[in-house]
Amino acid sequence: MSLPLYALGLLGAAYIDARHLIRDDLKTAASVARMSIRTLLRERRGTVNVFFSFEEQVNKRPNQVALIYPEQVSTKLPEDRMAPLDDYFVVHRWTYRELHDTALRFARLFRDELGIKPGDIVALDCMNNPDYVFVWLGLWSLGATPAFINYNLRSDALLHCIKIAGANVVLVDPEVSDNVDTVRKEILAEGKNIVMLDDVFHAKVKNATPYRAPDKDRIRQQQMSDPAMFIYTSGTTGLPKSAVMSWSKAIVGAGSYASAMRMTNKDVTYSPMPLYHSTGAVLGMLAIFSAGGAFAVGKKFSARTFWTQAKLSNATFVQYVGETCRYLLMSPPGPDDTRHGVRGAIGNGIRPDVWVKFKERFNLQIIGEFYGATEFPTGLTNYQRGEYGIGAVASYGSLLTNLLFRMRYTIAAVDPDDPNEIWRNPKTGFGRVAKTNEPGEFLFRIPDPQNIQNTFQGYHGNKKATEEKIIRNLFKKGDAYVRSGDLLKWDDQGLVYFVDRMGDTFRWKSENVSTNEVEEAFTNIPGIYQVVVVGVQVPNHEGRAGFAVIEPKDFNNPPDLDAIAKTVTEKLPKYAVPVFLKFTNAPLDATGTNKVQKAKYRNQQIPHPEETIYWLKNNKYVPLQANEWKEVEAGKARL
Repeated sequence: MSLPLYALGLLGAAYIDARHLIRDDLKTAASVARMSIRTLLRERRGTVNVFFSFEEQVNKRPNQVALIYPEQVSTKLPEDRMAPLDDYFVVHRWTYRELHDTALRFARLFRDELGIKPGDIVALDCMNNPDYVFVWLGLWSLGATPAFINYNLRSDALLHCIKIAGANVVLVDPEVSDNVDTVRKEILAEGKNIVMLDDVFHAKVKNATPYRAPDKDRIRQQQMSDPAMFIYTSGTTGLPKSAVMSWSKAIVGAGSYASAMRMTNKDVTYSPMPLYHSTGAVLGMLAIFSAGGAFAVGKKFSARTFWTQAKLSNATFVQYVGETCRYLLMSPPGPDDTRHGVRGAIGNGIRPDVWVKFKERFNLQIIGEFYGATEFPTGLTNYQRGEYGIGAVASYGSLLTNLLFRMRYTIAAVDPDDPNEIWRNPKTGFGRVAKTNEPGEFLFRIPDPQNIQNTFQGYHGNKKATEEKIIRNLFKKGDAYVRSGDLLKWDDQGLVYFVDRMGDTFRWKSENVSTNEVEEAFTNIPGIYQVVVVGVQVPNHEGRAGFAVIEPKDFNNPPDLDAIAKTVTEKLPKYAVPVFLKFTNAPLDATGTNKVQKAKYRNQQIPHPEETIYWLKNNKYVPLQANEWKEVEAGKARL
C-alpha cells in the first residue's frame, strides 16, 4: 500500500472513531466486563460486602492517603474577597491503613458497648466529617447496615425516618443534637438507643483496640441485591422514603462511575455534598475508593471557600449537585478560582446554560455529568471534553448507545394531552418508543419481570411505593420497567438530554411546557439570583399557567420588570412565557443537595393578600389588581 493511501486510511479510521467514539466504547465495555466478572466471583465467594474491597485497597497501598478533611478553624473570613483563605483551614489526612484501623476502633465500641451485631440496622444522623466515614466503615466491618439520615430533619420527619429504618441504635453528631431533641422522647419511647458521637465517645475510641470481625460476619450477606445501606429520598412531595442501596449499586455503580470518569489511584475527589445522599456517598466516596484514590470530605457547601478547600485537598475532581455550579458561577471572584489542580467537576444537575461558562471560569477540562437516582438500578454518564456533548446527561458511542438502549433503557412516548402519563395505543394497550428529539419518560428495563427484586430493590418497608415505580406490559405482554418520573430525549447523534421532571412539566394553551427550559430563559437577566417556574391552576382555564418565583440578588432592589418581559417573550414561545411572577424576600427553599423544592410553589394563592403578584399584560409585567383578577376568574381577561 502506498504511503498516501495508508495515511488516508488512518485519517478515515480516525474520523470514524471520532464520530462513533469506538475506542471509548471498547474501553467502557472492557471495564464493565471485568467488573461483572469480579462481581460474580464476589457473590459466589460471599464477599459482596464492600468492606472486603476496601481492605484490598488497604493491603495494596497502606501508606497512601485515603481520607482528607479540610477543617475550617475560623468562621470570620476577611472582607476582601480576593484575600487568601489558606490559613483559615487545617487539613487532616488519614492513610488507608490509618482509616482502616480507626474504623475498627469504632467497630470495637459498637460491638462491646452498644451490642451491634451482624444484620443490625443502625441510623446515622451526622454532618459531613471524618466520623461519618469511620462509623460507616466500622458498621460494614461488623456486617451491620447503616441508614443515612438527613441531618436537617427534625420532628415528625426525623422520627419517621428512624422508625421505617428499623434501627435500634441512633448515632448522633452533637452538632445536630438540637434536631434530635425535638423527638428525643418519642425515639426513646420506641425503645431505641441514642448515642452521641461526643468527646466522651471519642476518648473511648482513642483508647480502644481495633476489632476486626471474622469474615463470616460479613459473608452472611451473600446476595448482590441485599441492602448495603439505606438512603432516603428528599421528601419534596411527602415524608422521605427509605431507598435500598444494594451491594450491586455500591460495587458496580461506584466502580462503573469511577471507570467512566477515568479515576485512578492518583486522584482526589473533593465533595462538600452531604454523605446522606447517594451522590456524595456512592459517586463521591465509594467511587474514588474503588479506584484507590483519596476522598476529601467538605463539611458543608460554601461558595466562598469551595475552591480553597479543593486546592488544600490537592483535589483533581470536585463534586456538584443541583444548583451548586450556578451558585459558584454567580459568586464574586475568589483567590483560588483557578489556582487549583482540579481537572474535572463531576455530579448531576448542572444546567446547560451554566456548563461552558463554569468550565471556562474555573479552568476545567471535564464535566462528568451523571443522571440517576438513589433507587434507580443504574444511571447514565457523560464524560464531556471539548465541545461535543455539552448539556447532555449521556454521551456514548454508537456501539454502546445501541446496546444500552436495547438491553437496559428506553424512552417511552408520553400522552400528548397529559405529559405526566405514558402514552398507550387505545386499541392494543401498548406504548411506543419516543422518536428523536421527542421528550418521553426514561425507563429502566427489568430483565426478569418475575424476579424484580434482583434489579430493583425499591423502598425499604414500603411495598406500595415500590410497586408504583413499576410499569408492566408496556411494549409487549409480560415486560416490566422501572419508571424514572423524568422526561428525557435523545438527538440524532445519540446524545441524551434531561428535559424536566414529569410532575414539573405542565400543559397550557394545549401545549406542554418544560419548566426547566423556561427557567433557563431567565438566565443572565440582571438582578436575578435564581428562579423556579411551576404551573398554577387558574379558574375557568384549562391546564396550568406558568408562574415564575424569582429570588433577587438584592432583596431590596428587585430586577427590572421590563427587562424580564423583553427577555422571556423573545426567548420563549408564547404559550411558555410565564403568565404570573413574584419576587421573594428570602432565599428559595432548597434541599441539602442544592435542589430547589418546586412542589411547595404549585399551590400558590393568586391573588395573595400579603404579596405583590405580577401578570403579563400587553407583553409587560404589571401588578395584578383585584378587578383584573375578577376578569381572569370570569374568563374575560386574555392570558
